[in-house]
Amino acid sequence: MSKYPCGERGIGVKYSSIKCTGPCSLWFHGGCVNITDKRLKKLSKEGTTVWKCKNCCISHPLPTTNHLLDYQASETSLFKDNPQTEKSTSSTDILNNSIKELECSLVENNFLDDLNNDEHKLQMAAKIGSALLEENKLLKEEKFKLETRLTILEGKLEESEIEERKYIDRIEILLQQNADSQDQFKKEKQLRKETQIIFEEHDLKLGQLIDSHLKKLDQQEKTILMLQKIVDEQDAINKTYKDSSTQTTTLVNDCTENTQSLLPILIELAEIKTKLGHLELAITSPPPETTT
Repeated sequence: MSKYPCGERGIGVKYSSIKCTGPCSLWFHGGCVNITDKRLKKLSKEGTTVWKCKNCCISHPLPTTNHLLDYQASETSLFKDNPQTEKSTSSTDILNNSIKELECSLVENNFLDDLNNDEHKLQMAAKIGSALLEENKLLKEEKFKLETRLTILEGKLEESEIEERKYIDRIEILLQQNADSQDQFKKEKQLRKETQIIFEEHDLKLGQLIDSHLKKLDQQEKTILMLQKIVDEQDAINKTYKDSSTQTTTLVNDCTENTQSLLPILIELAEIKTKLGHLELAITSPPPETTT
């Protein structure tokens, strides 16, 4: 078997041949791939580093076309979820299909190999121009849609920034109100503490006053008992000496004098009882509420 078999017929290649620069890297007879000797000589002068066989051209399109397809595929995947771009996506698919058909047509008809044929050149140029015009039209439509969408998004972004500023201002106001409420709460707490101290002092003084009045009342009760004892003794004396008129008159006078001497004491006792009644009423009554 030959070291360099023809990729088309398998016969060893020696002269009038060209090597595919695609993935297969096979040699081909010029006649097997419809390349004339004149064309081979021209390619030899220009360099054969860009020539590919039909199979490699189909499986690996030309770089420019392949780049275009990749770009259109990325654009399709970017906007495939947007309902507004369904029409442009279908247009992209149509353009991709037309480009693929153009490539296959160029390969099948050997337009890329036989560039000396003016008619083929014109046909190829017309097809390529039509595809490029379609691509340009599609790209302009995509650009217009992208610019429209960008304008809408910028408007929404501006509205979002305004709303965010409003919420930030509202939060700042609420924080300031919260700080004011905290200060007011501290003041009220301090005022309540001071009021509680005042009530405690008042209760202490009131307790001391009650104790003092109770002691006075106890002393007055003892005085009343002592006076009552004296009155009883005077009654007993009056009964013992009631037969003697002189003695009776004397005793009556003494009793009158004793009664007159006891009258201020009784009046003072009545006033003390009245004060004690008012004091008990003040103790049992709830203290008035203080207003801040």
